[in-house]
Amino acid sequence: MGVSEIEHLGDPGAASVAMQVRAERLTSLQARVAMPACVGGLFSLLPVALLWSHLPAVDLLGWLAARWGISAWRALEARRFLRLPLAERASSRREQRYLVGLGLDGLAWGVIGALFATPNLPEIDGAVMTTLVGLVAFTMVSLGHWARGQALFASLVIAPLAIRLALQGGTTGWLSAGGLTMFWLLTVLESRRIEARTLELLRLRFEQARLAEQRRLALDAAEETSSSKSRFVAVMSHEIRTPLNGIIGMTQLLERGELSPQQREQVEIVRRSGRHLLTLVNDILDLARIESGKLVVEARPFDLREVAGDVGRLLGETARAKGLDFSMTIAPQLPARAMGDASRIQQVLHNLVGNAIKFTDHGSVEVEVSSVLDMRAGTLLRFAVKDTGDGIPADQLERIFAPFEQAGRADDPRARRDGAGLGLTISRELARAMGGDLRCASAPGQGSVFEFTLPLLACAVEMPAPPSSAAPHSTSTSASTSTSASASASASASTSASTSTSTSTSTSTSSDPSSTSATATATPLPALDGRVLLVDDSPVNLLVATTMLERCGLRVVPAEHGREALEQLRAQRFDLVLMDCQMPELDGYAATVAWRQEEARRLLPRTPVVALTASAVDDDRARCLASGMDGYLVKPFEMEELLAVVTQHLCGPAAPTPPAADNPAPCTSSEASTIPASRRTAR
Repeated sequence: MGVSEIEHLGDPGAASVAMQVRAERLTSLQARVAMPACVGGLFSLLPVALLWSHLPAVDLLGWLAARWGISAWRALEARRFLRLPLAERASSRREQRYLVGLGLDGLAWGVIGALFATPNLPEIDGAVMTTLVGLVAFTMVSLGHWARGQALFASLVIAPLAIRLALQGGTTGWLSAGGLTMFWLLTVLESRRIEARTLELLRLRFEQARLAEQRRLALDAAEETSSSKSRFVAVMSHEIRTPLNGIIGMTQLLERGELSPQQREQVEIVRRSGRHLLTLVNDILDLARIESGKLVVEARPFDLREVAGDVGRLLGETARAKGLDFSMTIAPQLPARAMGDASRIQQVLHNLVGNAIKFTDHGSVEVEVSSVLDMRAGTLLRFAVKDTGDGIPADQLERIFAPFEQAGRADDPRARRDGAGLGLTISRELARAMGGDLRCASAPGQGSVFEFTLPLLACAVEMPAPPSSAAPHSTSTSASTSTSASASASASASTSASTSTSTSTSTSTSSDPSSTSATATATPLPALDGRVLLVDDSPVNLLVATTMLERCGLRVVPAEHGREALEQLRAQRFDLVLMDCQMPELDGYAATVAWRQEEARRLLPRTPVVALTASAVDDDRARCLASGMDGYLVKPFEMEELLAVVTQHLCGPAAPTPPAADNPAPCTSSEASTIPASRRTAR
């Protein structure tokens, strides 16, 4: 491979294995030139000393000077070569220059055997021949792995002496020439054997390095693709949530107006469609988190009966409205409190119960919460959801857990295709992220049983609720509490599902017409008093939130970006700021940081700031907290959720009650984990 070909490859790291082997071999030869050159220079004194009294001094000194000059030139060439890049080292021109230097060195030694002959002194001739044979044997150390170079050097050193001995005639001459020829042949054969082994080792070395580099590049490309996919999903989620906030918000406002039955039904259809689209967006966002290994679960003490009871109360009415018998049984031996991610447990349970109701036309849906002993995992918390639906064929029991898959044949007219087929995929991954699993047992015509298990970690003493101002999760709301929040707006702000990601399955049954009967009667709005600064760059979002707040008696001042918000805050006092995060000119994060700094500088009382954002990425929560915000509400939101947040901050969060000194809580407060790549479900 010539220089132009190597340059065409560009990066030396992407060069072929053959080129790398060639460059490495020549580099190894050049790196060994300096030491043999020095030893050869000293060794040149030996024949000069032997022949000093028998040959003209001028000839001997001239030969010695030539030898030293060749050695010095080779050493300088090797030094320059070792400073060259890989592409230059592998060129054929560099190899030829090395062979020229090696040939001159060998020819200089061969001159001794051809010209410096002493026929009358056989002992001197024998010493010279021994010196040359030893020199060739010594060069096997540095040239043995390159048969071409070894053959060239040995030929130039031995051939002149062997030819002179053969021309000299006689038995001694012919035997000596034959012996030298045999020695030359052995060195060539041995060097070829060493060369083959060395080349194979080098080839394997660089082949493995090339494969490792390809794996690294493939991994980097996969990570970049995954990162790009996650960014795309996050951006699209934000962009879709923004108009959805207008659709769902306006339908909520219309529902509280005077409508005819037909108009109310039409508004409910729009509302259900918007919630269904929101469910799909959340499912895709959760799936992207799972596939990228970035889905985080947090283990905290929670009330086991409350978590299961909330799901039962929310979906029990839906089942009964459909004509199904619904029951939930919680084993009495279960502890009152356990460690786990309550919102994720509700998300999985909500999806399983919602699916059971959706796919059961007649009969019942039963939910059993109990414990089971596993020989390997110990005591497990078990949620079993049984239904009397059509059942699932045995060959599809694993297929239903794959993304975008649903049970039933494509040509079956009874097969239901509502939904994206992501709920069970996400639920199983969530179960495995929490250390458990999700399995299904079913038979056609006999119903199905979905069993969700996770490690049971009991808490003996009830933990006090954390202060609402300690984390933005305390004001985060989700669709899973939209029904319960309507019963008590202020309570929903402090006991909501703690994370907006639970909306991915918590609204899965809202697309059923029977599940919307509770929305027909709106909860009376609370009477509030205060001044609210609403910051959002979307006119639709400003209109929706302003109308909701003004209906409760609040005075709302709008702002379209962070700079305008800072101007309003400097001009007048506000009781609460509702801040969008992504805005032109100055975003909500930077505006909040700037205002917190100004508050500290001017010794102003702290103004509560709550994020109203269409981004549902987990990292945004930490960013909101770091920027100085006090809460986090994901758009689109229910009117009750918004009012719960506003009520909490206008009335002020309650001071937390510290645990008794003589009765410390035995449970740790938080433990986060991420789904490792080794535990992801094979698709």
